[in-house]
Amino acid sequence: SAIGEQTILHVEKIIDETLAHSSEEGACCSMDALYVLWFCSRRTLYRRSDIENYALHKISEIKKYYHEDTGGFSFYLHRANSRIYGAKVTRGKDEPDLHGTVLYVWGLIMIAEILGLQNGNYHQPIT
Repeated sequence: SAIGEQTILHVEKIIDETLAHSSEEGACCSMDALYVLWFCSRRTLYRRSDIENYALHKISEIKKYYHEDTGGFSFYLHRANSRIYGAKVTRGKDEPDLHGTVLYVWGLIMIAEILGLQNGNYHQPIT
């Protein structure tokens, strides 16, 4: 990605702010914070244990969105994402949806990389 080749200034400050204000409300907010920490942790060891603890906590959070009976994740807790960019895509039932599944699987891949568990045969999705 283009940002992957850029030099980011003040990585430590970005980590501090993200850890202080990370959100756990829905897939986008949750994955935004995780992405920032994943990206920054690849450039510094600053607050490494805090980032790893955050990643471990994130696993239990993501698990709440998983629908074991049918497989997949829902975008929101107990309901599917009903609209994307204003377009109605589901009825918002308590079921998994494509958007939540893609984001949370991507999040689990970032967590595996943060924790050094990337021995599997997978690749970061291109988004």
